[in-house]
Order: sequence, then C-alpha cells, then structure tokens
Amino acid sequence: MNSKTINIIGSGSIGHLWAGYLSKSPFNINIITENETHQRKILLEAPDSSFYFNANYLNYKDWQNPKLIIICVKAISLETVCKQLATINKIHPPILLMMNGMGLSEIVTHYLPKSDVYLATITHGAIYKLNNSNGYSSLKHTGYGKTLIGTLTTNEFPVQQEKISNAISILNQALPITQWNENQNQALWMKLIINAIINPLTAIYRVRNGGIVNNIKIKQQAIKLTQELSPVIEMNLPDETWQSVWLKIERVAQKTAKNISSMYQDILNKRLTEIDYISGYIVTQAQQKGYQLTEHTALIKQVKRLENEFANSVKNLEPSPE
Repeated sequence: MNSKTINIIGSGSIGHLWAGYLSKSPFNINIITENETHQRKILLEAPDSSFYFNANYLNYKDWQNPKLIIICVKAISLETVCKQLATINKIHPPILLMMNGMGLSEIVTHYLPKSDVYLATITHGAIYKLNNSNGYSSLKHTGYGKTLIGTLTTNEFPVQQEKISNAISILNQALPITQWNENQNQALWMKLIINAIINPLTAIYRVRNGGIVNNIKIKQQAIKLTQELSPVIEMNLPDETWQSVWLKIERVAQKTAKNISSMYQDILNKRLTEIDYISGYIVTQAQQKGYQLTEHTALIKQVKRLENEFANSVKNLEPSPE
C-alpha cells in the first residue's frame, strides 16, 4: 500500500472538491476516470479564499495502490466501479462511499468482500465547471458543511472507528469538519428522506430547490409525501416525527434555494437518475414491513417517464436497420 496516495473515483463536483483541498496535503491525489490521463488546472473558489490546484487524472490501468479509496460516483455507476476494482484492488484499503442513496454498501461488499466499507454524508456544496477556453476550469465551494463517516452496524463502532481514524484525521485537516458518527445509519436515513422529497419534485416540476417551499402546489405535495413516510420515519428515525422531518426538509430547501438538485441535473442532461436508490429503496423497505407508499410509488413512475422520454429520444436518433 502506498501510504502517500489517495484515489478518488468520480470526477464530479464532490470528487473535485476533495481533490482540491487534499492537494494541500502531503498525499498524492489521483482522480480515477475511464479515459482521462492528464493534469488540469482548476481554480477553487471558496467562501473565504480561492486557490489554484492541479487535478491529476488517471485511468484504471495506471492504478496506484492507495491508503484510502473515496468513491463519489452516481449510484447507478457503483456496480461498474466495483467490478473494475475487483480486478485491480489487491491490497484492500478502506473504501469510503460519498454518494446519494442506500443499499450501496451491499454492492461493494459483494464484489470486494475483503474491503472495509464506510459511508459518508456530506453537507458541503460545490459546483464544478469544465472550461478549457481560459486555460483552467472552475470549482465553486458554495457552502461549508460537515462530513460524517460511519457504518450501518451498531455493534462494531470502536473497532471500525479505529480502523479509519487516520483517514478521518487526514480528511478533517483538508476539509473540516470531518468526523466519525456512531449514529450514521440515522444520518443516512435522514439524508435519504430529504432527497426523496426534494430531488424527484424538483426534477418533475423543473424547479430549483427553493421551489419546494416557494411554490404552494409543490409545497403541499411535498408535505403530503413527507406525511406518507410516517411509518418509515418511526422505524428508522425514532426520535423524529413526520412534522419534525418536514421542518428539516423545509430548511434544506430554503438554505439551498438556488441550487439545482442532482436529479433535476440528470434530467436536464438526459441522464438516468438515482431514483431507484433513493425513493425506490424507501418504497421497497416499506413494502417489506407491510406498508404501501402510493404517493412515492407514483412519484417514481413520473421520474421513470422522464427517463423513458430521454431513452426514446436517443433511440429515435439511431439509424434504422437496412
């Protein structure tokens, strides 16, 4: 294991955000991509300062054994990443998932059973824009937050925390506050439920996050969707009620009012969404306990229709068979 290397898989905003701040550390930071193998100069604009850094891109065939692997790809791409890692990842460093959705650690452990897997929730905001015209790209750190790291299990906290404590210290020095969270399962469920309200509605109605609270029609639907999650909240967030969860959703929507949700961005860019790993996961978990979430099931179908419109538009562009 190269104790001075950290590999980041995922070249979106969050992957670049960590690459930028970790570039000030004594570690070699690689952004792993399918094809790119070069360096790119990036201007990171933070709320209190700005600096340039060189992002180093490698593909999998140039893999350098790392101290830590950070995966921040779309949930729909995780299985492909794990299959790739299974062919090259022989030393089994800790893997940190920094992604939306749940049911993800199961995918990793299926393909990489010898790796310790940790899950992160992050509340930093970032926007990455690729631009080659002026010689550098831009990365805007739109708001400071926290990064909480933990596991879904509750019986091995001391052991698991000790295993990743050095990595947490490195990340916290680069981008505070990064810390261990013994209640990570609840933190993940809270994030999942917030995403399950904001993401699909902003994608369907084509509004920024603020539309959840500023548009009366959308707000009423958002409240109804939150209320339907009462049994899910009771099972997974025992200290919360649907009303207290709605207040948190409302605050997030207000705080990020100008932001475009990741699911809305996927629709705008004609990409498949993470609906199956967000709302789909919640509906499936509820069904296993005997609860039917009809409003959320309908929401999933609406997002799927938007995805199908994209798929059909691409299909129509394909040449007809001769």
